[in-house]
Amino acid sequence: MDIFHDTHVMRSEGDALAAMIAIEKNNDAHAAQRAGRYDEAIRLHTEALQAKIKFHGEQSAEAAYSSNGLGSAYLLAGKLDEAEDAFRKALKIRDDAAFGGMERGPRKYAAETRDNMARVLEARGDFPGARELRLKGADQGHTICGCVDCVTPGGTMLSRPQLKACGACHSVFYCSPICQKRDWVKRHKPLCKKYTASKQSNAAPARADASA
Repeated sequence: MDIFHDTHVMRSEGDALAAMIAIEKNNDAHAAQRAGRYDEAIRLHTEALQAKIKFHGEQSAEAAYSSNGLGSAYLLAGKLDEAEDAFRKALKIRDDAAFGGMERGPRKYAAETRDNMARVLEARGDFPGARELRLKGADQGHTICGCVDCVTPGGTMLSRPQLKACGACHSVFYCSPICQKRDWVKRHKPLCKKYTASKQSNAAPARADASA
């Protein structure tokens, strides 16, 4: 059973109100992200994270939620180093104990952050690394559909036999052709084309050397 760890006891109504404000900031940050206001989203996620660390602790599931949201905002803003740092902090709390994490929160949340970190690796051209990271939970049915707008709200959790990989890079996995097409159009296409073109160009000299 998944357990949320709350290491901080609210001392007053003021504390409880501040904690609720932190949740509202997260919600406002997600709305700003959807509207493309990434700097605003980063600010709001940061403020929410600071409050959650104060009230719940730095290694709480609540802090991990805000760190994951902050990483997503940084990623959308193209700030890969900052995104990686935020996702690593979230993953340390969320990930399975077998993978070095603290296993706090639902396994879907851990799968979500692994997929988010894999997006950072994709953006850097490390598609093999992205594939490896996404497959970590596959044997337990803990790989999440790689489409943010999955046909299942919140994302479909997949086991290894259910994975439908991108046919070109084999590094992203989906629950359905619908989700694969959505992600291709919205996000994956330019990254995948750049990666596969690079592989083909690197393979050409090798073939030439072999035939010489």
